[in-house]
Amino acid sequence: MQVYILYSQQQHVPDGAIGELYFVGQGLARGYHHRPDLDENAFVEISLPGSKKEKVRAYRSGDYGFWSEEGLIFVGRRDDLVKIRGYRVELKEVRLALEAVSGVILGVVIAPGEAGHRELHGFYISNNPLDSSQVRKELADKLPEYMVPRYLQQIEKMPLTVNGKFDLRALEAMEVIDLPRNDKFIAPRNDIEMKLYTLFSQLFLNVTIDIHSHFFELGGSSLDALRLVNMVEKEIGQILSLTELIRYPTIEQLAVLLRIRTRGSQQQNVRADNLMNFRDGKRHLICIHPGGGTAYCYLKLANALNRDLGIHGIQAQGVKEGESFLPSFDAMADH
Repeated sequence: MQVYILYSQQQHVPDGAIGELYFVGQGLARGYHHRPDLDENAFVEISLPGSKKEKVRAYRSGDYGFWSEEGLIFVGRRDDLVKIRGYRVELKEVRLALEAVSGVILGVVIAPGEAGHRELHGFYISNNPLDSSQVRKELADKLPEYMVPRYLQQIEKMPLTVNGKFDLRALEAMEVIDLPRNDKFIAPRNDIEMKLYTLFSQLFLNVTIDIHSHFFELGGSSLDALRLVNMVEKEIGQILSLTELIRYPTIEQLAVLLRIRTRGSQQQNVRADNLMNFRDGKRHLICIHPGGGTAYCYLKLANALNRDLGIHGIQAQGVKEGESFLPSFDAMADH
């Protein structure tokens, strides 16, 4: 029996890259017993490495893994791995963190929505009433921001299928609570807050927003952040960096920042705009941007490393609208 690791389009992955495990060989089963509906998705034909024409019958396991120097490393099930705002998230990891929260005796995490627009929903059981805001606070201390479920809800018992498994469809159909908010809705109080409120509303449709709404808790992605930066420059006439959005993620905080600039001298467009300071520290780690040009991807790293370590990301010139990318690594270094 041979094991091949393929991408979703059944392309063979290089060593070290994560893909789905396919099994090929003489011991391969004919199919599921009286379950042709399962056979159609589980037993497929794939091309062997180096041959696009020759097809062989294979079993699509639903497991994900990668080849390393130590051999085959298993990372999770197909149904358990999702992408949230561009980040790969293992639902089991979030569930274990949820069940580690004080008072939680059982938890389930799902990721409803279409690909590219998924969000995490967490359901938990406790012997006593357990406020979702406290659960969220404990999760935020353990997990990166994008892994904290957007919705959290305490339920009396988990719905089960006839086979005794968690009924995920029933959980998806449940009416879930909204994000934790202040008891009193606070509307924009001045011109800048109103302009920012309008921009937030254009990015996050069908969501209740007030001046305390947190950009990333609303589901803002790195692409949404870039859009907001460009919208602020176009509609308000001020330059906002991604670093500043991370530090001041609410309408109220951003409005204060922009008002201070308006009262002061005219803002200068300096090269420091290309530096994202995730946090300061006694020692410093400088992270160079990957192929996409932004350094937003290092936010997860900043959340995971020791708090004494300062994390700084250098972005490419050309990320902002109207800028041109530099032509070479030497030009980037000179810049």
